[in-house]
Amino acid sequence: MKLTTKRPIKWSKLGIEIPSGVTLDMQWDQQYPSRLFFKHESGKTLRCRVVTAHLNFEKFPKPPTDKTLEKWEWDGYCKTPTGLKTEPDGRAHDGSPSWLLAMEMI
Repeated sequence: MKLTTKRPIKWSKLGIEIPSGVTLDMQWDQQYPSRLFFKHESGKTLRCRVVTAHLNFEKFPKPPTDKTLEKWEWDGYCKTPTGLKTEPDGRAHDGSPSWLLAMEMI
């Protein structure tokens, strides 16, 4: 998944800053569904939280509202940050977790 930064992002502990306007090849973390990650040119793996990714990356969706989550619960499915349908505790075919997993609600 390609994402473009909309503001500078800092990893202070690692001494790394990514400027705005940079396109990164992000991947879904299989072990921690609440995280996205990418490899930095320094060789380090950088992670960011899915629920706050909309603040840092263009065209990344905001987390759903409580009302939407409640509707999904009754409908028996959940959407992912990429807009695909999946089971509430599942992942879509592109590897993206359900919003419930990404928000650490289940």
